[in-house]
Amino acid sequence: DKPINIATGERFTVKNTIELIMKHMDYPGRVVWDYNKPDGQFMRYYDTTRAKKYLKFEPEYTFEEGLTKTIKWFINEYGS
Repeated sequence: DKPINIATGERFTVKNTIELIMKHMDYPGRVVWDYNKPDGQFMRYYDTTRAKKYLKFEPEYTFEEGLTKTIKWFINEYGS
């Protein structure tokens, strides 16, 4: 009855994720943060202990490697 997280187990910030996406998509623009909105989560972390225990799951890629592969797939499928 408890969720099982399928993830890398790495901690990453929203800012870092956006910077990686911009880098891998060659986006030359800038991000404008709207500080007037309610605060959201600044960092994400998914505990993969249950996935390892019950599913014998071990991630094949780091977060950045998986994100890079996903972006390359997206560009290949839909263009830049």
